[in-house]
Amino acid sequence: MKQKGMFWHEYHNGWSLTYCSSYDGRIRDIEKYKPKHEIKPRIKYFQPIKGRLPQEVVIAAKEITKVYDAYEKAHNAYKKAEQAYVGTGRVPGEFQAHDKAWYACVRAYHACIEAGPSYDKVVRKYEVEIAALHKKECPNCTWNGEELVFDK
Repeated sequence: MKQKGMFWHEYHNGWSLTYCSSYDGRIRDIEKYKPKHEIKPRIKYFQPIKGRLPQEVVIAAKEITKVYDAYEKAHNAYKKAEQAYVGTGRVPGEFQAHDKAWYACVRAYHACIEAGPSYDKVVRKYEVEIAALHKKECPNCTWNGEELVFDK
């Protein structure tokens, strides 16, 4: 399977398309963290986009993915710093690393918040074309325009 690129339904809510930076990584997360009844349909609909998308959409998706990946990296660094700080009995030197990681995480989070509206604007600009391609490539999909719907 293609490892990165534009995919349908990497996530069950939000836009139906995203730029995925690791197909196998997302599959592992789905299998590890999602409710049992959601695993098969999530994997079924999480497929590479075969047709052509407007280049502006692809560029915007790549950019927002970079921002979200940077946030995830900063958040993971913060969690490690938090564990080190707590694990040392809150030694003052560890607090500085903790504090620095926390502020990096907050800055990355705010970058995500700021990036969202510009991505939304680009996707909305092409939503008719995206919807037509989605209908063609995801027949019988349970996407309702906002999220994948799962049976229990």
